[in-house]
Amino acid sequence: MTASDRDHRIYRLQDFAERKRAGSEALSVPDRDWEYISVHPCADEKAVLAQIGYSPERCTSVDFYWRCGGDVALVQVQGKGYSHRRTPGIYARYEGGDSYAFNIVVVLESDVVRTSDLLLAMGRCVDLGFSQSGFPGVGQTKHLTYVGPLEGASA
Repeated sequence: MTASDRDHRIYRLQDFAERKRAGSEALSVPDRDWEYISVHPCADEKAVLAQIGYSPERCTSVDFYWRCGGDVALVQVQGKGYSHRRTPGIYARYEGGDSYAFNIVVVLESDVVRTSDLLLAMGRCVDLGFSQSGFPGVGQTKHLTYVGPLEGASA
């Protein structure tokens, strides 16, 4: 890991902590040293949806910041109708150099995204080898690389 990589990782962790201080709710995952801050609501968050006037059917894509393994990744979970070009599964890219260089995209079999889908996605990413250095075999690229299927996760 280069000094620049370390600086970016420190920035991501500080940014995550600042989001928490600013009032973003960081949810902890039981039995894991993970936290996540959701940017969009899930279809099963009834109180939040009522507050913003959304129906559950509108929750077709949920982005969240995931603190895991001493780093933070940007994760996008998409319903199958939202992601027109990709089949269900997990995709990733590492662009390097920029503050949120690691991006994970999870395409579901279902149309809407629920909280359980976020937990499933995180568990499956770890099952497939995700760590602070990314996924095995996913080098620096601007293009998403297929990492593996979503089924079989240990959320």
